[in-house]
Amino acid sequence: MVVHRISSVLMLSFLLSCSVYTDGQRGRQTQQPSDIRITITYEDERFVPAQVKIELLNGVGNLVAQKISDRSGQVTFTDIFPGTYQLRVISTETEDFVSEMFTMFDSGGTHFEPVRLRPKVDAKQQSTGGITVSELNIPEKARSEYNKGMAALQRNENAEARARFEKAIRNYPNYGAAYNNLGVMAMNAGDPSGGEANFKQAITVDPKYAPAYVNLARIMFQRQNFSAARDLLETASKLDDKNPEAFTLLANACLSTKDYDLAIASAEKVHSLPQHERFGVVHFLAAEALERKGESAQALAQYQLFLQEAPQSPMATNARDSIAMLQKTVKP
Repeated sequence: MVVHRISSVLMLSFLLSCSVYTDGQRGRQTQQPSDIRITITYEDERFVPAQVKIELLNGVGNLVAQKISDRSGQVTFTDIFPGTYQLRVISTETEDFVSEMFTMFDSGGTHFEPVRLRPKVDAKQQSTGGITVSELNIPEKARSEYNKGMAALQRNENAEARARFEKAIRNYPNYGAAYNNLGVMAMNAGDPSGGEANFKQAITVDPKYAPAYVNLARIMFQRQNFSAARDLLETASKLDDKNPEAFTLLANACLSTKDYDLAIASAEKVHSLPQHERFGVVHFLAAEALERKGESAQALAQYQLFLQEAPQSPMATNARDSIAMLQKTVKP
């Protein structure tokens, strides 16, 4: 009999889009912020069209700020504190792009990062994780307030961040990302009802904003309402088919609802995405689903992959125990 062992592991920490920073980023108020200036071109050096969304992620892959490029392919993130970052570009006309990690030092100057994109060969294979209509309509004044809120969060100035997000919403009532961030802050302050209300409002004003579905699903996990979590995560994964967190959580929810085939498919999807090693736990999820289906040989292979990608995981001992048990029944 297979015991479902990891739902609590995945639901303990809120890996939400605006609030998680590495320990090294905390307490840096005395350090000098800098700007990151990005030039986006195609691989043949032609400028890309406007309306390319570029995201600034911190060292653990969480969103710090996002902007849409101007007509010359230029983007500048201002007041960014020292730390390790990477860039992600989402566009319907280019292949999805994730940069190598780079380090911002305590300089107070400007850091330059070139980004070269590859056009999509077949426009019919467009990613669903592009720019929503709501995002395109955000006025610059509202976007500026939002980015100032993100910068305040980096400095741990929560009251300032909340005020900036609320001001962004006053300037643009359909600002789903701002509602989402208010929800994150409410959750971190121990106010789950406030978090839920803001996540639901984010979905109401911007139904295609995937992070709000993921965050609301986490609340459903805490309530052990796995069916509701699964439905929310299925929507999130369709809206953003490059989001490994959504697919990882979906695989976890499907184990509890006994949707084993979808759990396995979701885990396989994560493994096909860039930097999937950070989500090695999906192999453990796939292994449990395969065990429950009686597919021992495939489960054994997934447990072994899990140990390769996440040898220091708290679940490593459980995986080794399962491997030892399966090796007694699986023929070489």
